[in-house]
Amino acid sequence: MKIVILGTTGSGKTTLARKISKELGIPHVELDALNWDPNWQQVDDVLFRDRVKEAISGEKWVVDGNYSRAGHDLIWPRADVAIWLDYPLPVILWRLLKRVTRRAFTKEILWSGCQESLRRQFLSRESIFLWAFKSYRRRRRIYPYLLSKCPHMKLIRVRSPQKIPNIQELQILL
Repeated sequence: MKIVILGTTGSGKTTLARKISKELGIPHVELDALNWDPNWQQVDDVLFRDRVKEAISGEKWVVDGNYSRAGHDLIWPRADVAIWLDYPLPVILWRLLKRVTRRAFTKEILWSGCQESLRRQFLSRESIFLWAFKSYRRRRRIYPYLLSKCPHMKLIRVRSPQKIPNIQELQILL
């Protein structure tokens, strides 16, 4: 029971992974948590890959994230199921706006003590919105090809939040 959840930033990967983790009683691995050190310092590739290897060493897990520097050769070959949250861009941007605003106003603590700010998200080159725009088309173009290279992995491509499989449907696939 190894599940990987993919999708553009803001699509709901972590929310779904937490739900699956809780309902199935399996560990949740959030790649963002393995990637960021304090003050938004991205860890180097070697450390990141070591963290990922350790996190997925068990027999059951649900991983959320799109990090190509770990996903395609470390996670995907071990995964049984991929859930691709492939929503329209307006849906993603709306969800992202709600998330960023909530986190900024509540001062939610993220990975390694990092916090989102409205300034960072709206007025900088590090904006998550810019990243969503940049990565959206690329992921929609490249994922079908990359996923075809993992024929062992069952793919669930979800094109609307209302179509997310429930836990019973997911258990049938596993």
